[in-house]
Amino acid sequence: NFRYALLPVFLPIVYRAADRFLTPGTEDASDPSAPKPKHLRIVKRFRSVLPAILSSPLFVLLPETIRTEVALYFFSTFLYTFADNKSRKEIKSKKEILENWRDYLPPAWTVSMLANTCLLWTFIFEPYAFPERYHDAIIKHSSRYLPRSRPLDDIRQIIASTSHPHSEACCSPHSFVLCENLHPTQVSCFKNFFAAFKDEAVKFGGWFPGSPGADVRVLYYRFTVIIFEFIDSAVRGTAFLSGSITSVWALSCVLQRIIPEGRFSKSRWIINSSLSSMWILLLSQSQQFAVSMYQFRLATFSVWKLWKARGGRSIK
Repeated sequence: NFRYALLPVFLPIVYRAADRFLTPGTEDASDPSAPKPKHLRIVKRFRSVLPAILSSPLFVLLPETIRTEVALYFFSTFLYTFADNKSRKEIKSKKEILENWRDYLPPAWTVSMLANTCLLWTFIFEPYAFPERYHDAIIKHSSRYLPRSRPLDDIRQIIASTSHPHSEACCSPHSFVLCENLHPTQVSCFKNFFAAFKDEAVKFGGWFPGSPGADVRVLYYRFTVIIFEFIDSAVRGTAFLSGSITSVWALSCVLQRIIPEGRFSKSRWIINSSLSSMWILLLSQSQQFAVSMYQFRLATFSVWKLWKARGGRSIK
């Protein structure tokens, strides 16, 4: 698309032109003998961000959907940078009570929990608002719980409308209607969960292969450190990815045995997503931040699509 090509061409041109235009004003403002009008002091203070602000209108060249995703990426990156100081070791003054307010921010896993709740809710009850690329990944890695022998819309309708009743003993070996639709070929919920976890672990394990230069690095670094760090990262990442998806569906089998029939038919999925999000605790702090920001972008995009679908004003 011609409009796509214009953005990378004009964006650096406008940014550099704005930066050069603001530089003389900043130099004059830094001269002690020169007068210092208020607008020059403002330019000096915000010189690092004004070129980016002035070049931002060029993003109207992108389609609305892509423009929204780019805006969410910038916003989540800003939040990540803003909160990253929480983990930095700085000299803390005892005089300022609010100086270290970032220490009181909630942990990253709470953002992941809220984002997963929003995403699972839209996946089941508002599928038109669910991100398409993430939708394909959920379907691909839920083969043990979303059988391809039945249309996904039929399964989603049963999940969204059922009060989780028991199955008729004469018609099905399953105890519950939901189990009958989620894993029809496996009667045992526990066996199906462990089989699904194993299958997805094998799939996600391919994301952590050794690189061709691993043998060379071993010659120069401590062998045990490299091996154990590699194994630790692979095991944690694989367990997080496979456990997060499979536990969402497995918990539905557990909760329908605990929650009375016909009660909290929709709200129970909030518990599913919240508990399944705890797998993120297996990751390191930096990985938790990165994953949480990615899920935050997807959840915010889903909320934006819901807002538009229900008549909300479009945010350009």
